[in-house]
Amino acid sequence: MSLPDTATIDSYGGVKVNFGPIEDPTTDRDAALASDAYGDVAGMTQTAFRTFVRFTCATGVAPALAEHWAVWGNQPLTVTPPTPGRTGAGVFTMTWPATTTDALGVTRSTALRSAICSVEGAAFKFAQASVIAPNVVQIDCGLINGTHDDLNGVTLALWAR
Repeated sequence: MSLPDTATIDSYGGVKVNFGPIEDPTTDRDAALASDAYGDVAGMTQTAFRTFVRFTCATGVAPALAEHWAVWGNQPLTVTPPTPGRTGAGVFTMTWPATTTDALGVTRSTALRSAICSVEGAAFKFAQASVIAPNVVQIDCGLINGTHDDLNGVTLALWAR
């Protein structure tokens, strides 16, 4: 399996054992070291964020994307960015494609499970994120008194896994 999917060490063929002694460590990989690497990668697929996006909020409209990165290929912003939306005052969405093609050319389903969002800048505002569909994150923004607000001109950073 490859990101954005999750994996276990068995996804990579299980724990490896040397067939014989390592003759040249500059060209041959020790099985124990390879198993450690496969285990580390499998563990990261369980917890690593799949995508990151920065966007600037605006009153009454969908936010403007500033940058976007994803594990299914760090492609330019114009290739597979999420589609920003606004569903009400201080409520925004980011919708990624339901499927993406990774760097190996394999089509994979987007299956986000959790998200976090932070507000950039010195003014105290809040933003919280929730995955509401496998490829959609909702961001609720507001003021210190708890009321929803579009946070006009404020930049947010969003991570989803």
